[in-house]
Amino acid sequence: MSLTNNSTKKLDIGGHFLRNTVVAGVCFVIDFAVFLLLKNSLNSSLALIIGYTAGLGLNYVLSRFWVFQERRYKKTSVEFIYFSTFALSGLVVDLSIFTIAQTVLPDWFARLVSIGVAFLWNFALKEYILFRPKRRISFSEVSKKYKNLSKAHYMYLLVRFITTPVELIAKCIPASTKTVLEIGAGSGINLVVAGMFQSQAKLFAYEPDDEKIKFINASTQNIQIIPKLDTQQQYDAILIVDVLYLLSKDDREALLNTAVSMLTKNGVLIIKDMSVKPAYKAYWNRIQECISVHVTKMTLSNGAFNVWTVEEIADYARSQGYSANLHRIDRHYIHPHAIVKITKK
Repeated sequence: MSLTNNSTKKLDIGGHFLRNTVVAGVCFVIDFAVFLLLKNSLNSSLALIIGYTAGLGLNYVLSRFWVFQERRYKKTSVEFIYFSTFALSGLVVDLSIFTIAQTVLPDWFARLVSIGVAFLWNFALKEYILFRPKRRISFSEVSKKYKNLSKAHYMYLLVRFITTPVELIAKCIPASTKTVLEIGAGSGINLVVAGMFQSQAKLFAYEPDDEKIKFINASTQNIQIIPKLDTQQQYDAILIVDVLYLLSKDDREALLNTAVSMLTKNGVLIIKDMSVKPAYKAYWNRIQECISVHVTKMTLSNGAFNVWTVEEIADYARSQGYSANLHRIDRHYIHPHAIVKITKK
């Protein structure tokens, strides 16, 4: 089963990485050749710096016009300043790794190791910062929707905002929506952002964790807490974000069916959870959630922790006769975020 990408037809992180690898290979040839030519006549570190600099200009041109299609900064001068700054940080990483590795490895092999580490460092900075498109909503705008946040809550909110595509989730809610319920609302950030897009909608939250309810109540957004899920109440849109994996099989299937029964006609149930692809994102997500549930205790769980992937969620929804569509929303994110959108007919 394939996942569609709602945003654009442009390359995703895999395509960026492949092209960046080609560019890095070309720049590596220049870098390494210059290093070999100069290392005997100059200090090895100085030869490294000259070789690194030789590939910088070409790397920028190819990155800007071939590798990445997104522009974060409209002015080339500003973009190049950031690119050069990141490249300089890469040089520091490169030189540091080389200096350390040189003590136990031959110069040429130490250089290969340092180039590899610097390559990954530079790609991460370009992919996730420099060429990442700007959000329409900033964290500053979101944080201002909360009052009297503790430092711990502020940091939690910041991490959530950075690692979760809250804006993309909000954009999945139809413009005509009048009522939105989030089940397992957590900090309330999804509803806060949804309210920034859907100013006319009434917002409701169901959250079993008393500490998280305090978090939601700290929001200046008008969010009404409901004490239980009542199938007699109907909503135009219902959100379930990163919740189902915390439940047992029977409980999550029951919750999905309950949520659908609470929708108005043509209402939408938006389930944001994780895909199993790409594998490296899925593994990282598993590690982080284990820490959140079992170490920091920031996430409440009944102990089940059985991953229900978006592919499985969609299959189950269709087996119940629901209309379900999948959308991948993990571009520029380190987790395999995806949405299952179920429409009640």
